[in-house]
Amino acid sequence: MSISVSASGMSNAQFREDVHAHNVANLDTPGFKALQVKTTEAQDGGTIVSAVTRLETPGRLFPPELTVSNGDAIEGSNVDLLTERVGQILDVSSFKANASALRGQDETLKTALDLLG
Repeated sequence: MSISVSASGMSNAQFREDVHAHNVANLDTPGFKALQVKTTEAQDGGTIVSAVTRLETPGRLFPPELTVSNGDAIEGSNVDLLTERVGQILDVSSFKANASALRGQDETLKTALDLLG
């Protein structure tokens, strides 16, 4: 069971990292709305991705010299680079912690099997 908990943690960290990368890649895409990942506890004690939602806050407006020909302002993305970068750092830390726990579980299981064999 604890192996599946660590594996789910690694999988979710990778999924969140992919979403952060997608958001950053669309930082300058007009009208783009950042995605957010929601996770919930799984029955086995791990975590699962329960939803991916769009952050509906307004994006920044482009400067007047970048407006469309009719004079309407263009809304930029609502991606906050600082939020995305902090999320990436947390995801890498989470992935490493779960990988370390998985290695520890593997070593414990190997030792137990060596004692039996």
